[in-house]
Amino acid sequence: MERGDAGSLGATLETAPAAVRPLPLRWCPESPDFDQAALGEALRVLATVAALEEHVRPQGEEAGGVEAEVARLNQKVQLLMEMVGSLIRAQLSLPKAASVRLTAVGLRWQTDMPPALDSRGMIELWLHPACPDPLRLPARVLAVSSDSPTTVEAAFEELPEVLSGALEKLVFLRHRRELAESRQLRRG
Repeated sequence: MERGDAGSLGATLETAPAAVRPLPLRWCPESPDFDQAALGEALRVLATVAALEEHVRPQGEEAGGVEAEVARLNQKVQLLMEMVGSLIRAQLSLPKAASVRLTAVGLRWQTDMPPALDSRGMIELWLHPACPDPLRLPARVLAVSSDSPTTVEAAFEELPEVLSGALEKLVFLRHRRELAESRQLRRG
């Protein structure tokens, strides 16, 4: 893999908590100006995804009454939101889903059309089927493989602390959920 001057991101991408899943992703080779409006939009997308992925469950099987009813209503609202999101996304021209390894500091993805090594731009990631808006983050390409499909590694650049923290929380929760799901599959 051809690497720029970014030494340790590859190791960080392998060892840091990561969410690994296919996601629609687009690289936009534009100036990665990240102003207050872009920050607000990124935080809104992360908050939306966090709310969509929040699971409300009653405390134990004997939980009844209000808690059970809230859990049932939450499931129905989630279903409606995913249906509306699917309808909206069907109207959009989303990029093809790519295999993505997302961490709090960067990501790795596979593509047939890689960006240039050391190029700067915006990563657009559609994180949840019910959220039609992408998470847009400034990034720099640090490594590009010569394989087909090409593997690209990019680091997020100059994320404000509040955004970095929100992204880290999302990645950690997804990583933990993926570990729990893989343990469940191994058990049977």
